[in-house]
Amino acid sequence: MFICSSSFDYAQDLLYSGLLTRLGRSSVCDYPWNPKYHVPYWEYPKGLGYSGLDFPRTKPRKLDVDFVILGSAKADAVFRYHSIFRSIPKSAITVFLDGGDHPAVAGDLDASSLSLFHDIDRIRPFDYILKREYLTGLRYEDRVKPFPFSFASQWISRVQCTQKLFDVTFWAVESAPVRSLALELLKGKFDCDLNGTIPGNTLQGYSRKGLAYLTALASSRVTLSLRGVGWDTLRFWEATALGVPTISQLPRIVIPEPFESDKNILYVEDTLESLLDKCAELLSDERRRCKMGYAARFHAYKFHSNLARADRLLGYLVGSKKYIITQGLISNVGSGASAGPRRSSNSDPIRIAVILFGLMGDVLMRTEALSEIRLRYVNASIDCFVDPIGAEVLKLTTLDVNIIEVSRGRLVRSPRVWFTRIESRLSLYKYVYRRKFDLYFDFYVSPSSIALSYISRAPRVIVGGFDRQTLRVSGVEICANTSSLPSSNRFHMSLPSLSACRMDSGSHAQVALRPFLGVGSRRAPDPSKKDYFLLSLGAGDTAKVPSVQFVSELLKYIIDQTPLRVKIIFNPGSDKAYSDLKCHLLTVEDRVDYLPVMSLGHLKNFFCNAAFFVGPDSGLLHFAYGLRTPTLGIFTFTNPNLVDPRDGLDCCLFVEDTERFQEDPILPKGRRFALSEVSGEVESFLSRLGCSDQTKFRPGVLG
Repeated sequence: MFICSSSFDYAQDLLYSGLLTRLGRSSVCDYPWNPKYHVPYWEYPKGLGYSGLDFPRTKPRKLDVDFVILGSAKADAVFRYHSIFRSIPKSAITVFLDGGDHPAVAGDLDASSLSLFHDIDRIRPFDYILKREYLTGLRYEDRVKPFPFSFASQWISRVQCTQKLFDVTFWAVESAPVRSLALELLKGKFDCDLNGTIPGNTLQGYSRKGLAYLTALASSRVTLSLRGVGWDTLRFWEATALGVPTISQLPRIVIPEPFESDKNILYVEDTLESLLDKCAELLSDERRRCKMGYAARFHAYKFHSNLARADRLLGYLVGSKKYIITQGLISNVGSGASAGPRRSSNSDPIRIAVILFGLMGDVLMRTEALSEIRLRYVNASIDCFVDPIGAEVLKLTTLDVNIIEVSRGRLVRSPRVWFTRIESRLSLYKYVYRRKFDLYFDFYVSPSSIALSYISRAPRVIVGGFDRQTLRVSGVEICANTSSLPSSNRFHMSLPSLSACRMDSGSHAQVALRPFLGVGSRRAPDPSKKDYFLLSLGAGDTAKVPSVQFVSELLKYIIDQTPLRVKIIFNPGSDKAYSDLKCHLLTVEDRVDYLPVMSLGHLKNFFCNAAFFVGPDSGLLHFAYGLRTPTLGIFTFTNPNLVDPRDGLDCCLFVEDTERFQEDPILPKGRRFALSEVSGEVESFLSRLGCSDQTKFRPGVLG
């Protein structure tokens, strides 16, 4: 039973929504019935506790409950608890959630309510007291546990943010001197005056409310979180959960699993002496911002969501008596029963298998789906089965997954090789069988991956490959419904796998169509300051490689229009093409450098520091997409709209017959083989990046 206040209380509302999600509606009863938990009327943050439309329920006549939670340190909740606490079974565990600003237990109550609270606690002491403002310098009883705010995952997952609009934001009421000081320091700095980071804000005067506020916060490059009446603020958890780099005071409260300075947050002294310098440092270092933002988001989802807070409370309760959690219910068991948590089909999976076989480009296009799986199941162990090239790709990311490298070479007639490969396959099957996976994602869809799904005996198998428009869930075909995913390109090949990841989550957030290559993998923001661009001729399918004649003309055109050098990446297996290209480029050889074969880790540095990349539809093109290096993609027989992120950074050249793609209304129709037919697009691309050398521009270069 959850005894709640009828007024808004962030700590109470967040814990209620987390418990309801974890245990199910039939296992949690709010008393009195709280309309803001069951009626979708209130905007964020007043609707923090809303968990689905429901009808009013009355207090059960007999209090046959396992746990009773006094959810708020407010007078009406205390009086309500006082009216029933003598009827609570002796076997039930009682919990008091103190979400107030005062450091003393129940310190926010007025004199009469506080006296009543002490009477209750004297007659029947609370088993646990969860304290939001658990100060580091004070000593509390053993039953008092630190329990700060969290964030509402059901609201944060609905935020759609496609671009950063603001530099530094701090939309706050001046409820503490440090906030007034910060707003005075920021006056006239960065874009603060334009975005509303100004003194004199009031709660009634806020123009950004509900999801609009969260979206605006997610659009910030840097945000501040400074204490108000209490040390703990909701903004601290919102910003970190949204992945916004946050500058904060060092909280003087105990936070279990705290954030680490310079890793997932940036702390500033209480005097704010270095505030402006820290803001400027973050704004000038986009790689650091990206790394810090993702690390903060991952840490917040893993330890500080409303679900994580519910899990922490349930951990206290399960540890106090022999309780087990099954089928979304908590039931008391006798001394002879097994104790501790037991997995059910409705609980979060503990072991997840993800099949990411395929070439480099295939794996890269699925990395964003893998990132979503990692963020959604933060406590699960995830095994990724990949080919050797896929293992090299995943090692570049910061995702906490187990990389299982699989050699899937064909069985040959050589007895030694045959037995070696048979032995390795049997070892793989044995590993998959013994792991007993709870959830199996197949993003490859081949006989080998389907065989592994049967061997795994996973109760839930989700299949979503590039060439399939349906998802097979435990043998049942389910429409992928990729049109419901908010994205910049509804044709993109990664949408089926992203749809598979979101089948049960209910998330409507904007999907990212660029490969996930680790946080901070981002080039410097100004391509015009670069002194070279990259070219590759390699592709797994040689039919994707354009003619050497076309590529050489394109390179000469770019070299003539810009002051840039070109660094050509050598790909094994393309010796003849590179030899022919070298002959064609003899007239400009003083502007050409040839890079040797190197690992992706070394290539990453070249991509991050290049003005742009030129290449066919290949793994390196997707590598550039993931690093947000501008690309000039050359497509022959493949449809560029299947891979283009379409966010204004890249350009696609169609140098083949596109009449075959009649169903795609975006592609220009016709045969385009000569450079003169696409030179306008190349010139526009170079101008957009600021790479054109106008002093050398000669309109008649193509003849």
